Amino acid sequence: MIYIWSLSLNSIKNLWEKRIKIMQNNIITVNLKRTNSIMPSDKTKAPENIEPVNTPVYLKDKAYLRMIGYAYRYSNENIDQKNWKEVYGILIGNIKEKNKVIIDDAIPISVGGRSGIELDPIHYVDISQINMSMYKNEIEGEGDHSDHIIGWWHTHPGFGFFFSKVDTITHLGYQGPNPYAVGLIFDHTTKTSDFLGIAALRLKNPKTGIFSGYKIIEVQYFSEKTAINKKIDKEVEKIRNNIDDVVREIEYIEEVLIEKALVKLQEEYGMLLIPNPNEFNSEKTEQYGIEEDSHFIWDSKFLKKSYRIPKFRKTIESLISKYETRLNKMVIENQSNNIKSQKKKYQKKIVSQLKPSYKLYNRIKKDYEERMTVIHPFFNYLDTKERLIIEYFEKKNFTYFNILESLKEKGKFDSANS
Repeated sequence: MIYIWSLSLNSIKNLWEKRIKIMQNNIITVNLKRTNSIMPSDKTKAPENIEPVNTPVYLKDKAYLRMIGYAYRYSNENIDQKNWKEVYGILIGNIKEKNKVIIDDAIPISVGGRSGIELDPIHYVDISQINMSMYKNEIEGEGDHSDHIIGWWHTHPGFGFFFSKVDTITHLGYQGPNPYAVGLIFDHTTKTSDFLGIAALRLKNPKTGIFSGYKIIEVQYFSEKTAINKKIDKEVEKIRNNIDDVVREIEYIEEVLIEKALVKLQEEYGMLLIPNPNEFNSEKTEQYGIEEDSHFIWDSKFLKKSYRIPKFRKTIESLISKYETRLNKMVIENQSNNIKSQKKKYQKKIVSQLKPSYKLYNRIKKDYEERMTVIHPFFNYLDTKERLIIEYFEKKNFTYFNILESLKEKGKFDSANS
C-alpha cells in the first residue's frame, strides 16, 4: 500500500516554516557530510552478506537523469526560492543477489507545493497501471522479469536529506512489505562536481512504525560522476529552454485536440459507442465515448442496453449490410456475371461515405504529430497527468481509426462469393 503524504498539515508546515534556516544551516551540512563520507567509489564491490536495511543502492544513469530532469522543472537557480516546488515519483528496479538494489528507472508522478505533495486518485491509478505493465511484461516474457516498484523518490529543494514524519509514513508503505525498498531524496542546492545531490534512505526499524528512525545508505553509480554531471547539465539546459513549449503543446492536445477536435470528429462522423445517460454518469465519458474495448461488439445485451450506436456509424453499417444482402442474393440467383461489377460499385459508395471521416481524422492526426515532435524529446520528464493526456488522445485516436478501418474492410464484401 502506498500512503498519501502531504506536508500541508498545519503543525508540520508551521514547524518547517519556522525552522527552514535551521535545516539549511544544520541538517543539510550534517547530512552532506554523512553522505559524502559514505559514498564509495563506483567500482566498489558490494559485500556478499548484508542486512536489507544496509543494502547499497546502484543508480543507473537513466534513472538519475529522469529524476533530476523532472525536479529541475520546478526547482532551480533561475526560479525564485519561494516558488520552488517538491516533486514525487516511484523507483523501478530489482534486488540482485540479496546484496544490492539496482534502480533502473525513476518515473515522475506529481508536483506539489513548497514543502509537500498530496497524491490524487489518478496518481494511484497510474502507479497501479505501471505495476500491471511490469506484470504483463513478465508473463509475456518481455523485459527484466525481476523489475518491480522498489521504492520512491522526492525532492527537498534547499532542505537537505531527512525523512519527516509524513515521509516516514509514506516510506512505511514501501519498506513494510519489502525490506529492501529505498527512498531517494534529491536536493539541487547540494549538487556539486563531486556530489550528485542524491541521498538514499531507509527506516532502521519499520516495525516501530512512525517512531522508526532512518539511516542514509550508500549510493553507487554506473558512470563516473564527472560524466554524469556533464550529461545532466546539458540535458537540464535543454529542459529549461524547451519545457514551456512542451507544456503549451500538452495543453493544446487537451484543450483543442481532445475537447474540440475529437468531439467534432465524433459528432460528425461518430464511430465510438456512446454510453446511455441512465447507465453512466461520467460527463467526460459521455463526451468522449467509453474506455473499454467494446467498440467492436454489437450483439451483447449489455451493450444494447448501456450504449447507443452513433448515427454515422449506424448508417455505414446499414449500408454495408444492405449491399452484402444484395450480393449474396445475386450469388444464390447465379448472377455471377454481374457480381464483380456490382461489388465494385458498392465498394466505391462505401469509400465515398467514409472519405470525409478519413479526411478529418487525418487532419487531427497530423496536428497531433506536429505537437509530439516538440513533446517527444522530453517525454521522460512528464508526470502522470501530462502523460495521461497524451495516452488518452492516442487511445481514442487509435480506437477510432481501427473502427474506421474495420468498416472499410467490411465494405470489400469478402463474404460475398465472386
